[in-house]
Amino acid sequence: MSGVLFGQPSSLIRQPGAYTRVDASGLVLNQAFASNIVCIVGQALGGDPLQIYKFNDASQSDAVFGPKSPLAQAIKLAFRGGVNGGAPLVYGVRADNSAQASGVLTAVNGTQIQGTMKDFGGYGNTFSINFEDGSVQGTKATVLGTNVQGKPYRQVIDNETSFSRLIQRLSDESPMELSVLTGGQKASQTLTIATSTDDGKATITDQGNTTVSTEGYFYQYPQSLGIVDSQKSLLFAFNATISWNISALATSTFTAPGHSLTDGTPIKFSGTTLPPEVSTDTIYYVRDTSGDNFAIAATSGGAALTLTGTVDSATVIRAFGTTLIASALPAVVEGSYAAAADAVTDAYSQTPTNNISVTDTAYGSNIYRMRMSGVDRWGHNAGQGLIGSIFAVTGGDYAGTYQIMHQEWDGLSTDQTRVVQKLTTGDLTPGTFAGTLDFWPSLRLPKTQPATEAIETQLPANGNIYRGGQFLTISLDVPDEDTIAVFYSTEPGDTIESIGEKIVGLINEDAAWDDVAISAATYNGGTFTSTITITAVDPGIVGNSYKPNILVNTQTTVLVATGGLTLEDGVDPEPPRDALGNTTGALIMASGFDSVPNYQRHLEALEAIKFEPLRWIVCLSDDAAVQAAYSDHVTQMSSTPQRRERMVIMGHGLGWTDAEIRARAETFNNERVVFVSPGLRMADLATGAGARTYSSAQATTAVIAGMLAAEGNGISDPITHTFLTNVLAAEKEYVSGSIALDEMLTSGVLTIEKDPTLVRESRGYRVTRGLTTWRIDNSLESITVVNQSDFIAQVIRDLEETLFVGKALVPTTLPVIVESVNLELQRRSEEQIIYGFEAGATTATINPDNQGAVDVAYTIYPAPALEFVLNTQILLPIPSDSSN
Repeated sequence: MSGVLFGQPSSLIRQPGAYTRVDASGLVLNQAFASNIVCIVGQALGGDPLQIYKFNDASQSDAVFGPKSPLAQAIKLAFRGGVNGGAPLVYGVRADNSAQASGVLTAVNGTQIQGTMKDFGGYGNTFSINFEDGSVQGTKATVLGTNVQGKPYRQVIDNETSFSRLIQRLSDESPMELSVLTGGQKASQTLTIATSTDDGKATITDQGNTTVSTEGYFYQYPQSLGIVDSQKSLLFAFNATISWNISALATSTFTAPGHSLTDGTPIKFSGTTLPPEVSTDTIYYVRDTSGDNFAIAATSGGAALTLTGTVDSATVIRAFGTTLIASALPAVVEGSYAAAADAVTDAYSQTPTNNISVTDTAYGSNIYRMRMSGVDRWGHNAGQGLIGSIFAVTGGDYAGTYQIMHQEWDGLSTDQTRVVQKLTTGDLTPGTFAGTLDFWPSLRLPKTQPATEAIETQLPANGNIYRGGQFLTISLDVPDEDTIAVFYSTEPGDTIESIGEKIVGLINEDAAWDDVAISAATYNGGTFTSTITITAVDPGIVGNSYKPNILVNTQTTVLVATGGLTLEDGVDPEPPRDALGNTTGALIMASGFDSVPNYQRHLEALEAIKFEPLRWIVCLSDDAAVQAAYSDHVTQMSSTPQRRERMVIMGHGLGWTDAEIRARAETFNNERVVFVSPGLRMADLATGAGARTYSSAQATTAVIAGMLAAEGNGISDPITHTFLTNVLAAEKEYVSGSIALDEMLTSGVLTIEKDPTLVRESRGYRVTRGLTTWRIDNSLESITVVNQSDFIAQVIRDLEETLFVGKALVPTTLPVIVESVNLELQRRSEEQIIYGFEAGATTATINPDNQGAVDVAYTIYPAPALEFVLNTQILLPIPSDSSN
């Protein structure tokens, strides 16, 4: 709890929970002190209920709410204010229970059109649309009615050849939304998502244009695995022969029976014994091929090397330089690549000593986990058993060809587990098997894209997506409007079917799509495809111009196909026609109505403005429960840790007695509630001439709010004895110095009195005292005191949060806080925002309920003692520059 002492015990305002956190994790930034923003809540003729409208000119509110509505009238009064001007910014919130007018036209030819007014209120019942043949061609529509300003409305759209475009233009340009319920045909388009329907084989050709394999399978390494250099992350496994045994070495010439090497082919060697001139880490180039014999050079086209020694268990392996990949799925990996020196892994076989166990996974019927045991390893460190590698099991229940999809190895512990997918037909079942794993040759190439996701489209289709993180976006371009789109990131366990359903759900739940298109999905289990159909909401040819698109990230198992470039097959509905075929018909609006705001509507309005940066709330209701709700609202919003200091201004109804006025004011006893009396008769707001009676004190509340928010009024400037303008008469005449006026003041009523020393009617009424309803021991609280208190509280919080957020609450922190607060209070005192403060009274203590927060207390003197002088003690009028 922090307290602010105003110079006497009866003038203490306590604000529970008004502490400042110095722990950054607990901070919520506060809005700036909004001293000049007024928010008025009440009844209107137009505008959307519970929508916050912000105005800087009274004419703007007339256009929205209707110039004769209570809300618009009050907003004009707030802008007018008093002799010092009015509010520069006014929020308006319509709180009534109104309804939109609507209607349906059903024509003889079957065309049915529905219309709904965009605005709310009974004036919408005056609107209609008449259809007839265009003066030259097409259709003509005439909109008639009375707008919210009470003026005749007429709009004509003529010679529109497309009836659907006419309906769209009416929706865009008229005060109502229209849709065709029956007639015409809606444009649509289908987008397809699927896994691969092919095995994804790629054709691999070496730099000599020799086809190495037409059955290459590829896999993109996740870079985070670190199993290969990040620049060599694309692996191809293929079943072609790439190595041959060397049977002899003679006169610098190798003999390798059956080899298919040609001059210029890059090769590597392995073996138990090789010529001393040959290294297993070096690429050489074939030359002088003759049958099974060949020589080698150190460079392509270079001189033949002289070789000595013998060979034993030696092998020559095709080393890939430039490699061309074609006919690949996805096509994004097609192209020419330069392989690195260690890119080739020859075919090899692995015969585990122990049985291999097979267990199922959540990925599908042909994705299983294979685990070796005992001394057996997959050989990861040796560049074998890599992700993407392909191996065959030749016999037994597990005969088939497999590709390694995932490794379950942390690089430190035993490398024994792989998740594999069976490439050949037949499902797997859990169990064990013994046998040899015959691995295909593999080629590692530089990556063509960020290595974050495996390319698995080479695998047979089954509609399963094995990992999450694949991104799909569906968008729709609407001419003359923004592109609308939805985005979905796949999750483990997704299937093509579920992805289609989720995307459709996103489209149909997105408000941006509501008036444009809807979507539906169907799944084909035979082809593992999901068809997403996008259909225009309105029938007609307009939808034919909508452009759909579907995008996926390139590293994905999802393939996409689109239909046409736009939605298609939209057909215009016929205009409404009679039995003779003449274009005719009228769409009549009905059932729109206005209503008086009720208690629940006011609560909803308070919720709508809850966290807006505003200072003054005007409640245009004299209902006791409603006013109590506003009192509770400003108290709560001004005393929580998320501070939004604000005050409410309310008034009594027309014809209330003095006793009733005083009784209502006394129910609040709240320094944040201002209760105003009486109602006023003022000059016409639009012309400044004539007379206009404003029923009850509700209009007066808006005037007072404008005076308090006037830009010329500083935080410490009181409105006591400030004059109103253009007031011709008052509902009640409060006489200066009378007992009746004293009683009103002691009950906490802010009164408007006539100054007997001024004879000009247009400037004869002034504020008696700028008081709140707070009253203890016959002490009154002024609005200025609360204003200054709230301003200083905001200043202190901003200061502390700027200087001390994130700093540890060590013993030296608290004295620094005290010093900083006193320096700020001194500054505000010199600026005459406050009249003074007591430096020794400032304290900073740890909040007992929250060790991450500090309670700060200080004593300030916001106003002189004159604030509390009663009316009967004033013998003569006090100049406005020396009173509150």
